[in-house]
Amino acid sequence: MKLTEKIIQLRIKLIISIYIILFAGVVSVTRTPDFFSGKITNGVIDTFVTTHVHVKNSSFESQPFPAISFKPANDSIIYYAYADRNFYLRPYRVGDIVKVIYNPQIPGEASLYSFPYYWIGMIELWSGFFVLAFILLIFAKQKVI
Repeated sequence: MKLTEKIIQLRIKLIISIYIILFAGVVSVTRTPDFFSGKITNGVIDTFVTTHVHVKNSSFESQPFPAISFKPANDSIIYYAYADRNFYLRPYRVGDIVKVIYNPQIPGEASLYSFPYYWIGMIELWSGFFVLAFILLIFAKQKVI
């Protein structure tokens, strides 16, 4: 059976659509803290901190990342969220007010709530890149793309 170019293009659109739907589903249920049970509040960037990274026989400090203080509703304790992915689309400064999502049962489990920081991390970017490259490679062999 010979596949026409139109059928192959429909298959490409179908596969990419299915991937986007599955990707969105996985991302929506694998965030920490959980999006559906988490609460969103305002926080203030207090300072920038670094961590020590140890690799085999050497160690170095990471790039500075924001430490965000926030106070959950009905709580007098101030908690901190650390935006430690080093994946930002805008520069943050001390004193900036940002959104924080936290787990109401464990307020210390918190994250900077912004797009793409909370929703898309490096793992999601790389997996999306490889799946898209795989799809393009498969269809390039069929000389459609």
